[in-house]
Amino acid sequence: MSAKRKSQLDAVLIQLSSQRPSDVWRGMERARQWLKEDSEDKDVYGLLLDAVKNKHELREQVRDLFFEMIQNGSQSAEKAMLALPSSLQDFLADADDAYYAAEYDRAIQLYRQVLKLDPDNARARDHIAKAEIKRITGEAATGLPRAAEQYYRRARSHIAARDAITAMNLLKAAIETAQAKGIKYSEAEEALGSMQDLIVADEFRQKAKAALKDNKAKEALELYNKALALDSTNELMKKEFESLQKLLQAETTLRKQGALKVLMPTGRLQNTVENARLVMDSDNPLLTYVEKQIGQIRLWRTTGLVLLLVIIIFPLYRNGAFSGLLTPAMTSALPPTSVPTNTVEVIPTFTEVQTTASAPFTDTPEMDTNTPPPAFTETFTPTPTETILGVGYINKQVASAWKEPNAGLLGTLSLNTPLTLLEEREVSGSKWYRCRWEVGGTPQEGWILGGNITFGPPPTPRP
Repeated sequence: MSAKRKSQLDAVLIQLSSQRPSDVWRGMERARQWLKEDSEDKDVYGLLLDAVKNKHELREQVRDLFFEMIQNGSQSAEKAMLALPSSLQDFLADADDAYYAAEYDRAIQLYRQVLKLDPDNARARDHIAKAEIKRITGEAATGLPRAAEQYYRRARSHIAARDAITAMNLLKAAIETAQAKGIKYSEAEEALGSMQDLIVADEFRQKAKAALKDNKAKEALELYNKALALDSTNELMKKEFESLQKLLQAETTLRKQGALKVLMPTGRLQNTVENARLVMDSDNPLLTYVEKQIGQIRLWRTTGLVLLLVIIIFPLYRNGAFSGLLTPAMTSALPPTSVPTNTVEVIPTFTEVQTTASAPFTDTPEMDTNTPPPAFTETFTPTPTETILGVGYINKQVASAWKEPNAGLLGTLSLNTPLTLLEEREVSGSKWYRCRWEVGGTPQEGWILGGNITFGPPPTPRP
């Protein structure tokens, strides 16, 4: 290919890619002129195929030009026609053209291409059967004017795009063009009747939407039923109808349940709402009602859970179950509110205290059953004015000791630390004990919550 030729082809390709109709028209006319001069010019066919790849809306004009060249006997045009980028609707339109032009072999081939893309396409199956019969019987072309066939084919494209008004205008043009030649175009008339049904169906659909806005859901459901009876293939309308049905079911169930709706699973309700939002207006009263009910159910559940936690935790808090977990910064000083009780005056000498019972506060750790606990334990020597309640030990892994009950943290004691109990006080419903213990040979003293102490000697470790 010469540089001049390539430059000419590139210039036409630019024209065909333009958004200006006048440029496209000039480009198509230039390509047609070249093909009239040489109907086998592969460069021009390649140019037109590239143009369609870049701009699919050119396909119809290019296809008509290829068809014109095929009628002139061009083999290159036939090959280019097969290479023409095609969607399902394109194949169907091409097959219809071939069928009505009595090119039954080519029509059958194209209808089979349609079935590869859409195995359930009823039109393709029906026309293959008709084309087979007409090919066998040798039936000639319909005799319809070419313009009428083109109007009809274009109308079908608009029908597929659900552009009812444009499709009806094209169908009327096809019928009138055929009538001008004294021919009845039955298929176009049948399609026009179907399109009129689609128009009526759309009117029912719009009325259904208006009824929904007026909160007349049941009336809207009836209107959708009428619309689908006329246009049963409208997938969007089917989804709207199904969403409306599910919303009505949800509303009925919510109203019947009353207060018991708090037990209903909200997941399914939420899915119903989300699916309805895809096809319905957001201000739909029915949709809004179900959404509000879902929010109310969730609020009630959260409130109920909080109340349940309060009911469980508050009594435990009052009984001091959490006192050992609090730090000085988390608590306020609680002054002692009682005087020592059950004290025994002792002589200021080294003493032995008999332990006869264990405290009722907590379960003791597992003890060695083979070695009985000692009956007596040594205690620190008290001062002349000091009293001793008995002995005990820490029954938790870690327990806090305080200067005063729940105020002024001294430190922590570990499990089984031996204690001498010197004084008992009751503070805010909890018992506290002033205890003495030893750390590295140095006596220490402080207040420990009763729940952390078990009366009696600590368990003997297992050997």
